[in-house]
Amino acid sequence: MNKNWFVGWLLTLIVLLGTSLWYIFTPGTTPEGQPPLLTLNPSNIHQFQQEFNQHVDKIRVVALFSPT
Repeated sequence: MNKNWFVGWLLTLIVLLGTSLWYIFTPGTTPEGQPPLLTLNPSNIHQFQQEFNQHVDKIRVVALFSPT
């Protein structure tokens, strides 16, 4: 009984670790027809501002995610 319990938890841990690593290291995707995800940095902030201000007639959403 103890061995089966340990193997079950070990397999669960391996699956959770594998899916976590897959989630972290695979790039994000967007639906077809939508611009790709953008990581903002000082070199491309002006491009973002220009595209954002260009579409004033549409609904725009800016989502900022921080690791902290």
